[in-house]
Amino acid sequence: MQKISRLFSKITLGLAALLLGGSLAGQSMNDIYNLQRSSILYGTPRFMGMGGAFGALGGELSSTQINPAGGAVAIKSEVSITFGPEWYDNSTTFYGSKATASPDSKFSLFQGGANFVFVNDNPYSSIAGFNVGINYSRRHNFNNEFSVEGRNRTITDWLEGIPIGSSLVESFFRNAIDGVNGTVTSLATDLGVLEVVGNDIFPSADYLNIDQIARIATSGYSAVATFSAGMNLNNRVYLGIGFDYYSLELDNNNIQMDEYGYTPNDSYLFGGLSNLYYDRFSGQTGWGSSVTLGIIGRVTDAFRLGFSWKSPTRFYIDESYSYAMGAKFFDGTLNEGSENPTYYYPNSYSFKTPSEWTFSAAYVLGQYGMVSVDYMLKDFSKMRFKSSGFEAENQIIADQMQIAHTVRVGAEVRLFPVSLRVGFNYSSSPYKDLVVQRVSQAVAGQYIYPTLAQGTGDTMGFSAGAGYSIGNFLTIDLTYVNNSYKTYTYLYEPQLTDPIENDITEQYVAIGATLRF
Repeated sequence: MQKISRLFSKITLGLAALLLGGSLAGQSMNDIYNLQRSSILYGTPRFMGMGGAFGALGGELSSTQINPAGGAVAIKSEVSITFGPEWYDNSTTFYGSKATASPDSKFSLFQGGANFVFVNDNPYSSIAGFNVGINYSRRHNFNNEFSVEGRNRTITDWLEGIPIGSSLVESFFRNAIDGVNGTVTSLATDLGVLEVVGNDIFPSADYLNIDQIARIATSGYSAVATFSAGMNLNNRVYLGIGFDYYSLELDNNNIQMDEYGYTPNDSYLFGGLSNLYYDRFSGQTGWGSSVTLGIIGRVTDAFRLGFSWKSPTRFYIDESYSYAMGAKFFDGTLNEGSENPTYYYPNSYSFKTPSEWTFSAAYVLGQYGMVSVDYMLKDFSKMRFKSSGFEAENQIIADQMQIAHTVRVGAEVRLFPVSLRVGFNYSSSPYKDLVVQRVSQAVAGQYIYPTLAQGTGDTMGFSAGAGYSIGNFLTIDLTYVNNSYKTYTYLYEPQLTDPIENDITEQYVAIGATLRF
């Protein structure tokens, strides 16, 4: 009788589940956002030191990734290269339990490229010159790892006045009732985590205040190669066009989870579940492309305005993934198994990012320095899966994402042969808060509607650097960048569990040289 009433409750409540976490199954809103994101603008140390605020300044090789007209502002041709260490610091909270983790730093190539300037000496032509350039820039560092553990105190249902807690088993059970995540729920059934009796299915465990451990590890990078061309009109107006080719190598994108603290019950298989682990291993590779158009106007000798538009980027992704699960029962039985769905069904899909609009202004103080500001907006509610079969996911994106606003500010003081630089950047979260239906945590038969944070929160960063010029042909530069934001990771459906909150600090030291000729 207990199992029948439990099943009826799950049929009623399970239909509301939104698979936003992406931890138990395929691709989600969060997955494609993380694949395309770039938390900082990599580039030359000068570019990074001024917060990437070069949309109206130009004259810097890395500026072409924001506004391709920037290459036409340059007076001389140049070649540059930048490299350095990068690392993460994590500070996590999960059901009140706090932890920190700082993976080893990784030494990487941040940027490398060349811009060739061709001056038109004809005094009667309105075209003062043109340029062509190519620039490689890193976009995102995926190398991070952290672990959390905590006691999950969420109540997900009531049965005859008795609270039922939160567990991976609860998620498997609801997915099985709703007919989703068939590979995972079939594995759970094969191992006895879910019990099938006739046409009914039940969890093989009693759980309340379950202890959970999770390890999240990612490795890889994304990068972009920018091909740009520009035109200088009378040293007043600069036009540019750029083509971006993106590459992505997310070698490991793994979540490993363990649970213990179940209650023995002889009415279940093997005396009921005692311990459970569930691991999801995946990797993504892909490429994408976009086009950028830009203009910079020299309003006065000191004041400049800039505007650029970047088209939506179309990404093509190949993904592999597999699952492993192990269940130990109170009578000592141990069942383990794994599934590799992509061995049978290769998983390829595509998605597009929203377009970017950047408005810029700068003031140049002659040979003494400059200040610059960029404002960019990007409507992530327009991000879409382009492959068939993702209609539900696309509706979730339209409902749960919003416009992200970015402000970048930079300044440089020149004390020849030394230059000093500072930068600041802020980006608002592209995620809306999530309202979910949960059962009351105190009174059986009632519902509550908490508002939960999701995805990635606001991002804020600063930078500082210096450069040393050797004559007019070589500059050696050094910059430090610090970027911080918070992420909210749900191990399974947000209706059933609170998120892992992770305060992340990204740090970079950029070392580079620029040769002008």
